[in-house]
Amino acid sequence: MKFQELAPDRYSTIRFDDYVLVVLSKGAGAFQVDFKNYNYSSGVGFFFSPGQYFKLISGDIHVRIYTFTGDLVSQRRDSRFLFKHLVSLGHINVTNTRYIGHLDIQAIQIKESDDSLLDNSIESWLALNPFRVSMNELNILFDIKEVVDTNFRNQLSVSDVAKQIGESIYTVKGLTKKKLESTVYQISQQKRLLEAKRQVAFTGNSTKEISYDLGFGHTSHFNKFFKTYTSQTPGEFRLAFDFKAEDSDVLEFMRLLEANYKDERFLGFYANKMNLTEKTLSRKIKKNLGTGFHELLRNQILKEAEALLLESTSVTDIAYHLGFKEPNHFSSFFKRYKGITPLIFQTSQMYTL
Repeated sequence: MKFQELAPDRYSTIRFDDYVLVVLSKGAGAFQVDFKNYNYSSGVGFFFSPGQYFKLISGDIHVRIYTFTGDLVSQRRDSRFLFKHLVSLGHINVTNTRYIGHLDIQAIQIKESDDSLLDNSIESWLALNPFRVSMNELNILFDIKEVVDTNFRNQLSVSDVAKQIGESIYTVKGLTKKKLESTVYQISQQKRLLEAKRQVAFTGNSTKEISYDLGFGHTSHFNKFFKTYTSQTPGEFRLAFDFKAEDSDVLEFMRLLEANYKDERFLGFYANKMNLTEKTLSRKIKKNLGTGFHELLRNQILKEAEALLLESTSVTDIAYHLGFKEPNHFSSFFKRYKGITPLIFQTSQMYTL
């Protein structure tokens, strides 16, 4: 097992040539993958394919990187659930053995077998069932993804994809719309855009070279496509990707949120503490962390709630500890975002830990 433990510098970029699992072992803030920002806290593992990168945007973090061989990944068809990202990054919770089978990733040593880690990771991802679909539907969605990834340089129609995967046009349209909130055309365009961004950011290739490699007949068509989706020319995008301006306000906000989230649930409190307007603080959060204030607050509460439930703390005590006026308010909140009640969540851990 190839293993590394790092504390990346802010704005440093780690590009991957292999299939890897990156475990966020300590810290909080925001990181970027494929030009999207994600807010994070420790206890989550993310899966990366060759060509992807990890870039720390704000905060401080320690990561553990586990590398899989390409042969091992290709031998397991279900590994695509981890490495072929339909909407967001493939990830698992690594602090809860319910989600990692019998394996605690935080304690993995270099001698741990690649097979065991990969198999348990797949099992854990399937347990999360992020798309809320049957196994058959899940395979269809990832079949669609594979066809798009292979043929995105061409004009793909729904019928083309349906024919290649042996499904009806109705099935392809229905699943992509219902589960991905997208269409085959949109998925194909987003894949094309991602590959364009990668070449612009990470190679010295000219616009002409990139446009022809991606199947555009003329450079002008590529420039129009790129600016339509990014509001920047390829040249502007290349310069902006290397810009390293640090916003200390975001770091201060994260510290304030962690210290006050149980009692202070409104953005105005944090803005006043920082002598900023709510609009300015909201803009800074969105720009640097890729999400909004309420989502950050919600995630902080849920993270603390899960930890307390795993310690067998009563639902009533947790509710009051987290600032809810009544236990049933906390239960409704938890069920809304986790899909099950706190008691069911807690009881399920008793039989899986």
